[in-house]
Amino acid sequence: MNVINLTYALDLTSVAGHTLSQEEIYVVQNALLILQGENHFKNVYFMGKLFGIEKDYYLAFGYRSDALTGRSFFYSNNQYDWFLLGEPSPCALKLTPRVSQRFTGDPSQIIDWRDAGDSSSVTGRGSVLKEEDRLSAVVYTLHEDCAIAPKGAFFLDVEGVADINPTFQGLSLQQGTDARWWEQTHKKEVTSSGDFLKNNKALEDVWSFRVRAQGSVSVLLHLEWLGLAAYHRLRTPEHGFVYFGEGLKLTKKLA
Repeated sequence: MNVINLTYALDLTSVAGHTLSQEEIYVVQNALLILQGENHFKNVYFMGKLFGIEKDYYLAFGYRSDALTGRSFFYSNNQYDWFLLGEPSPCALKLTPRVSQRFTGDPSQIIDWRDAGDSSSVTGRGSVLKEEDRLSAVVYTLHEDCAIAPKGAFFLDVEGVADINPTFQGLSLQQGTDARWWEQTHKKEVTSSGDFLKNNKALEDVWSFRVRAQGSVSVLLHLEWLGLAAYHRLRTPEHGFVYFGEGLKLTKKLA
């Protein structure tokens, strides 16, 4: 969710069970606006809070040019200092779904991958999993699974760069509660019809649609990433998503 709308947006998504305190909102909002200026981002977004045993991870992303594929991700333990989160390695992506213990809040913590399940195909130095690497894998996977937006919220310019659509005026109540009017935004795929975002019919299987604020807001709750909520103020351009949880995806147990 855009950091500018943080207070109002968090109130809407609190139906998922969590939010930030007023003090946290004040600190995070100001820190992310500073991050935006330092990195020359067009926009910066609060992505959520991952709960740890000793410390929590606050998550955010911003972009300079492409609003979709140009996103850079950051994390913070104290709300003031934000660190760039690199792309996850293939090893981290492979091992992370097998790790069930909670995050500690220490990015340098080494996770014993032998306690994370059958990792016989991952050996040597590449089998070492730092908590920061696991955090990266969780953030990128969560973003891939859950980053959605109302249809029409983004557009491609003549150079193929995605940006916020200035003509988008929002969805109606009927559209806002229909999965066919929502699109995944983690990847661009231009089709013959001119669409460039994926409209997955399976969205209705992993999202629960609700209406708030006397029918003026559509709220979506993810059924696999518990604590993930997306929202859209109907008939306005405003939309976003946020996650509060332990970084564990609810899936079938690995065989």
